[in-house]
Amino acid sequence: MTQPDPEPVIITTVKHLRNLLLMVTLTLSATAAVSDPLPDDARPLIILSATDYLGKHTYDQHPYTDLLRMALGELGYTLVVMHNPGLRSLAMANTGVVDGELVRIKDMSEEYPNLIKVPEPLGGADLAIFVAKHKVPASRHWADLQATSVVALRGMAIMEHLPVRFRELSEIRAQNYVQAMHLVIAGRADLAILPASFIEKPEQAALAEKLEALTPVVGRVEGFVHLHKRHAALVGPLAEAMHQLKQQTTAPGPAPVSK
Repeated sequence: MTQPDPEPVIITTVKHLRNLLLMVTLTLSATAAVSDPLPDDARPLIILSATDYLGKHTYDQHPYTDLLRMALGELGYTLVVMHNPGLRSLAMANTGVVDGELVRIKDMSEEYPNLIKVPEPLGGADLAIFVAKHKVPASRHWADLQATSVVALRGMAIMEHLPVRFRELSEIRAQNYVQAMHLVIAGRADLAILPASFIEKPEQAALAEKLEALTPVVGRVEGFVHLHKRHAALVGPLAEAMHQLKQQTTAPGPAPVSK
């Protein structure tokens, strides 16, 4: 009897192998990017990815990370943080390569259905329009600013808070906040919308002294953890633990945020 053609089985196996190799590659890439040392104890890990829009390893030492580490610790988990480009970070969280996303300023669950937003915010930040000091209008109000170009922060939700009068301006693209500051200082763009707390960080002092925030602030955003749906049972307890910790101690101040 003629044996059936094995080609479909071979093709299926190759596809499975390719998918497996892809998963291994992503996992190895994630492991290489881990910024927190693995713990010595046997507590289960919660590995969260964070965007690197704000600078390399922004959340290694950060009030948001400290709060979350304490909250997860009370629930019997150890937090591990890694940094990845923004869209890759979300994709890794949504596909379950990691356990979730450390901080986003909007609910990402509609766009990424495997993610669940933890309802207790990590903290918040005011958003302001920043210009070079020599371009500050006499009123110091952004409504009186004469501008032809704006920094466009690629893929960042804070752009949704840009006042309507600036949305039709010529866009000068930037990859992160520091690049946005340089573009405004150099005169390549007239303004940028940025978290005021980022400008106030000590490491930005040299750039910040060349910029000024116009009034009033244009919005306020809050940062939220998103967990993969396999951790759905952890969402409520984590929110409560974070809330209780913020009541007991000084809540983390405004900090850099991403979409």
